[in-house]
Amino acid sequence: MTAFKEVRVAQVIDASLGAYAAKDVVGADDCCTILAVSWTFDVGGIEGGYVKIHTARLFNETENQAVQYDLLLFNATPTGELRDNAANTNPLKADMAKYLGKITFPFSIANGATVATTTQATPSTSGRLPMVVKCAVGTTKIYGVLVTNTAYTQTATDDIEIILEVEQLN
Repeated sequence: MTAFKEVRVAQVIDASLGAYAAKDVVGADDCCTILAVSWTFDVGGIEGGYVKIHTARLFNETENQAVQYDLLLFNATPTGELRDNAANTNPLKADMAKYLGKITFPFSIANGATVATTTQATPSTSGRLPMVVKCAVGTTKIYGVLVTNTAYTQTATDDIEIILEVEQLN
């Protein structure tokens, strides 16, 4: 029997280093080279099991941004760059067994100075969904690295929330 689950992860984005360049990591901390991954999704189900990601939504409190993000997924903490506003190096070849793929979010639309930035990847968009991924043995978590493909300015300490709608397959 399959079960559906909505998994929400919100992060206070550091953004204290100023504008992002295209291909920068977007995360919660810019100070350390070894961090816990900002985007850890407990997708539930069976440890080491499979889940199918049907939909991914991104809600950014920073208003009026036309941005295109990728969410790179892993079944364990990646060894590439995790610091906010640093050039992305993920996935490294050492992470071949960890890398699950990426979700490409469509461009968000700048809807005005008071409107939050949102985007959603679904089976009817170019976001590569649905996507079946396998958790590592002994865990029900998957890990993400959010990367901007667009230069933009994030308001420091604004939240970004990523919501995955998953189907637990076993």
